[in-house]
Amino acid sequence: MQAAGTRNDPHAIGHAVFRSSDFPSGSASEGDGDNRASEDRVRSVLAARRRREAVIGRELFADPAWDMLLELYAAYLAQRRISVSELVLASAVPATTALRWIDKLESGGNATRTSDPLHGRRMWVEISPDAAARMHSYFESISDGSSSALNELRVARADLVGKAG
Repeated sequence: MQAAGTRNDPHAIGHAVFRSSDFPSGSASEGDGDNRASEDRVRSVLAARRRREAVIGRELFADPAWDMLLELYAAYLAQRRISVSELVLASAVPATTALRWIDKLESGGNATRTSDPLHGRRMWVEISPDAAARMHSYFESISDGSSSALNELRVARADLVGKAG
C-alpha cells in the first residue's frame, strides 16, 4: 500500500507512512506544541537533504542510517508506524544496503522491528524510546543555536562578498 502521489515523487516517498490506531500511547514528543522537535521540522531536514543531493549528488552525502533515524523519528512524532519496506524506500539506498542498516539500528538499540499480526509478511519498524529521546535532544540543541548560527553565516557571507567585490 502506498500513499497517493508517492509513486512518481521521490520527495514524497518519505511521507508514505501508515497510520496506526494502536501506536504506543505517550510516544510522541512531550511538548506537542514544541516546534523544535515537530514532525514538520524533521521532514524539512529530510527535504533539505534531498534538495542537496539533487544539486550536488548523493554519492558525497550518503548517510542511510541518519535518513532512517530522521524518518523513524518523524513517524514517532506523528504517532505513525512505518513498515520495513517503506523505510527501505525512504533511505534512498539499495534494498540490501538499507536492510543492513536497519539490522544495525536494531542491534544498536536505536530501532525495533515487530511483526504485523494482520499481514503476515509485513514488519513494522519503530524508533526506540532511547533513540527518540536522543533525537529530541538533538533537535533541541540545533534549535537553541539556530538563529545565532544563521546570523554568523550571514556575517561570514557578507564578509566574503565584500572581499570579492
